[in-house]
Amino acid sequence: MNNVSMQTSGTFIFKDSSVETVINSDTVSSQGELQYSELFKVCETDKFIFLFLNKMQAYIVDKATIENGTEDELRAVLQKSLGNKYKRS
Repeated sequence: MNNVSMQTSGTFIFKDSSVETVINSDTVSSQGELQYSELFKVCETDKFIFLFLNKMQAYIVDKATIENGTEDELRAVLQKSLGNKYKRS
């Protein structure tokens, strides 16, 4: 099999109880809203926030691209909404 690659970009709009997603790739575009309670878990590192949909799939948010708010504000919303499903390393 030849190497396969796909370019994907997304916009995430974080709200009090949900995140709105707009995902665009080479082959598909999708838009939806995901309640925080539906997330499997969320992990934060120095540079990224991983929104796990299940054990194998996650949206990856580059914290350097946060607009109209701060990392601290986003962290507070996620911690409040997710409780022990939110991890920071």
